[in-house]
Amino acid sequence: MTNAIRVPEGFSTFKFLSILILSNYVFKMVAALADTIPFYIGVKYLSTYLNIDPLKEYRKD
Repeated sequence: MTNAIRVPEGFSTFKFLSILILSNYVFKMVAALADTIPFYIGVKYLSTYLNIDPLKEYRKD
């Protein structure tokens, strides 16, 4: 296969895949943390600006 990921010399397949998988999960975690906070801030300010309650369906009044 010419499009396969090549394992560098000196790495076992398990070690290489472990590093690859862990680095991908760390990237996903950092990206999720980086975009979640702005979305929460945006919802807070937009709901105030538009005069709506985003939690209206979940409250038992």
